[in-house]
Amino acid sequence: QTGYDILEVPLLDPDSVDASMIRRVLEGRNLVASASLGLPFDADVSSEDAEVVERGERRLEVALDLAASFGAQHLCGILYSGFGKYSAPPTAAGRANSVMAMQRLGRKAAERGVQVNLEVVNRYETNL
Repeated sequence: QTGYDILEVPLLDPDSVDASMIRRVLEGRNLVASASLGLPFDADVSSEDAEVVERGERRLEVALDLAASFGAQHLCGILYSGFGKYSAPPTAAGRANSVMAMQRLGRKAAERGVQVNLEVVNRYETNL
């Protein structure tokens, strides 16, 4: 008995995640998983820069694929913008980019059976 029902797996560094090992640990201990991450500024889907947004969407897709591969039921965190303090408020274009990215992520997650949960944080952690 571990005393826990769910294990949150951080996906901040996707290359270091061993999905098959996580799946074995979960199954061996009768646990379920949730996956989490926060986007870095160079992969901020609320950016006005199309290349940065694309990099962010790729990172979200990798995280979603990893989460699904080890059986996570949820993908959560600051998925809608970079994780950190901004020096300016969001722009209309940045907000629109974030909304579109979240819509695409939601559709892909539904196809994989993963629920997306957006973490609401304060102004020191995002500007959206």
